[in-house]
Parts: sequence; structure tokens; C-alpha cells
Amino acid sequence: MPQRISPSKLAAEFVVIFVSVILALLADDWRANRLLIAEERNALEAMMRDLAEDETDLNRLSGRLDGFEENAQFAVAGMLEARTSTKRLGCRPSKGRPDTSSTARFTRPIPASGKAVASR
Repeated sequence: MPQRISPSKLAAEFVVIFVSVILALLADDWRANRLLIAEERNALEAMMRDLAEDETDLNRLSGRLDGFEENAQFAVAGMLEARTSTKRLGCRPSKGRPDTSSTARFTRPIPASGKAVASR
């Protein structure tokens, strides 16, 4: 005949198993958090390295761009001058693909003959 286990021994065994499972889950959670923190640290270090490289690249390029603002102002002034001169002449931009040559940027209104004349 099988032996009977007393309720106090059964309760003690249940508590031991319960505490062991809880401790195992806590240890697993702690280990997962440590791995996550290590991954975050690696990602942040990689971002810091990338930012340092970007800063180096920007510093190197800033020397090349010192005259850029002056050149851009010159280009904008030229474009504005060209726009105002074509408005004074009554020209309209050519249709289709823009012509980049210096002599045929705009066309005059089509005369009665039906042929467009390039402006200079």
C-alpha cells in the first residue's frame, strides 16, 4: 500500500517548487535585460562613432564651401536679372525641354509667319 504524504510536506514541496520556478523566471528576465542593455550600449557607441565621422567629414567639407554663399548669391542675382530682362522684352519661356545654350533660352511671341525667333 502506498504511503500517504502529510499535507504539511505537500505544502512545503509546493512552496519549494513555486519559489524555484519564480527564481528561474527572474534570473532569465535579468539575463535578457543585461543582453538588451549591452545591445543598446553597442548601438549608442556605433552612433557616437558615426557622429564623430560625420563631424570630421563636415569639418573637411566646410573648407570647400567657404565661397559657396558668395557664388550662390551671384547665381541668384544672375537668374533674377535674366528674369527681369525677359519680362521687359515680352519674352516667354520656351516649351518642352529647356535649351541651355546662351542664345536660345527664351522665344519671342510667335509672329504672323508662324516661326519662333530666338532672342539673345
